[in-house]
Amino acid sequence: MWKPPETPKVAVDAVIWNRSSIVIIQRVFPPFGFALPGGFVDVGESCEEAVVREVKEETNLDCSIINLIGVYSNPDRDKRGHIISVAYNLKVGVGHLYLDLEARDDAKHAQFISVADLCMNRLQMINDHHKILMDGIGGLK
Repeated sequence: MWKPPETPKVAVDAVIWNRSSIVIIQRVFPPFGFALPGGFVDVGESCEEAVVREVKEETNLDCSIINLIGVYSNPDRDKRGHIISVAYNLKVGVGHLYLDLEARDDAKHAQFISVADLCMNRLQMINDHHKILMDGIGGLK
């Protein structure tokens, strides 16, 4: 019996801006470590809808998309398998405060960190999230 070939999974990642700070999370599930908020696109959902939904689920923040950062499709970028990520810069919605940030769903911890501190400390992030972050910073200039 013919079986269709397996195809990559599609995910989204978010660089969330609040002035000169961004949001990072610590993951509950493997791969463990610091990451950008994000997750898998559901069937029937656009990447843009998915990134806004995933951000709300993981951080409790209502955000809007600023721009597309890029598509990350290296088959070896994620240890879980071939996962293509579509990454976006987002901004925190008007009226949201630092106090609104809350780790939920796949995040065990969420925090704002200044871009300067993040760049100086070279925080070890999972997969290619540091590259996505640097590309996101470059995409705002």
